[in-house]
Amino acid sequence: MLKKLLLDFKKIIFKKEFQVIIVSLLVFILMHKFSYWEISSNHYRLLERRFFQAIYFFVIPILFIVFRLKQNPLDFGLKGTSLKQSFRYLLLLILIMIPAVFFISHTKTFIRYYPQYRPILTNFDLFLIYEAIMLFHLAGWEWIFRGFLLFGLKQKLGDQTSIMIQTIPFVVFHITKPTVELFGSIIAGVILGIIAIRTHSIWPGVIAHWLVQLFLDMLIIQKKILY
Repeated sequence: MLKKLLLDFKKIIFKKEFQVIIVSLLVFILMHKFSYWEISSNHYRLLERRFFQAIYFFVIPILFIVFRLKQNPLDFGLKGTSLKQSFRYLLLLILIMIPAVFFISHTKTFIRYYPQYRPILTNFDLFLIYEAIMLFHLAGWEWIFRGFLLFGLKQKLGDQTSIMIQTIPFVVFHITKPTVELFGSIIAGVILGIIAIRTHSIWPGVIAHWLVQLFLDMLIIQKKILY
């Protein structure tokens, strides 16, 4: 009985899908731990955190894909997609998200919570640096969820199951965010997963995610400065 259980366990742990989930969990744990590691004692530490978290997101899965799975990372959603197809999905996302962002930017909860990096309220140069780093950070964010995890599971588990699995940790990482954003992340995780599957690329999701972040920051900064 015990021998059979051990054999079954070995079969499971050597399955690609199981290893993809374990590597993803490792990246999530490292990202969580890194949130408390401060390189600098000044106000640049959040920028450093976001930058190095993105490196974790990219490097560990890519190394696993290349050296363990012996596959091309481009096949996990890093390929570009046609401009026409990307534009169509970006336009759809913008039409859905921008009105919602405009509405929530007027709520007290979001005004208190954002922008997460306060120095950009009074320093335009830091604003540009921060938003550039956030583009890299969100690219890493989309890569781990809608790239590595989604495409690493979809071949055996299918599109729907893979989309739901990658949505779960995506939502978990929004637990500390305002309640509206937490529940919105469920819808966003599913929609971004569907778009990644249909375009075979994370890049429409990266641009859409970043534009929403940028627009929200700009609206709330404007509100805080004027009022």
